[in-house]
Amino acid sequence: MEINGTKEETQTIQAQKHSVNMNVGQAPAPSFNMNVGQVPTCSDMFSYKPPTGTVFNQQTGKVFNQPTRTVFQPWTGGGPAEETDTTKREMTFQYTQKKKVRLDEMEQVNEKETKEPRAKPTGSFNLKTLTDPNSDYKSVIEPYLKSYFNKLSNLIELSSDKVKNYYYDGTMFTFSRLEGGKYIQQEIVGDTNIYTFLSNMSQFRKYNVSFFNIQPGLGQGASVFLTGTMGTIHNVHQHKFTMSLQLVRLRKKYYIQNQFFHVE
Repeated sequence: MEINGTKEETQTIQAQKHSVNMNVGQAPAPSFNMNVGQVPTCSDMFSYKPPTGTVFNQQTGKVFNQPTRTVFQPWTGGGPAEETDTTKREMTFQYTQKKKVRLDEMEQVNEKETKEPRAKPTGSFNLKTLTDPNSDYKSVIEPYLKSYFNKLSNLIELSSDKVKNYYYDGTMFTFSRLEGGKYIQQEIVGDTNIYTFLSNMSQFRKYNVSFFNIQPGLGQGASVFLTGTMGTIHNVHQHKFTMSLQLVRLRKKYYIQNQFFHVE
């Protein structure tokens, strides 16, 4: 259709046509006339809507993409707005290293609990030297003990070192006594040192054994426990004593390997 009219009428018609197109929904292209760093006006902000999936920076006036998180941009009068990361944690349902270690420890504990107990030994090289419990070993050890106490009781009268024949260089002798409510202990090694120590106790000439027990021991020897009293000629039962002896057989002869001597 041809329209004839003046220049003013033509401009009026074009303006009306432009207004009709805006009503239909066509948005004019945005335009911002501002320098870098200039804060936009309220009319500029509300007349422009950034595309979906983008964010408008109010300070710089630039639009940038941020598809993986939602950013809230409240107006605070200037300055950068705080960003809140709302990305959800992915659930993989996989075992972490710590859980795997704990499971391995539990399995090891279960294996230990279900493991069969170790059988007790029925034989050993050390047990080969044990005195046969069925042998007549007590008939040999008892005379040995009587001879020992006889020499021990007569150190002064005999004035000899024959008591040394019951010890050797490897003998360990421990003496203890109760004095003033406290235990005093001495350890002596070797036959010569033991003989010197016993010589200082030679005034005790009476040993009265009230109980003793003999058991088979290693080294083709025996384990002996004794208890009784000891004293001088004038006071026979002056002290109580307890003694433990470990005898071993060396070159077909018995020696004291370990001796515990306690006096009260």
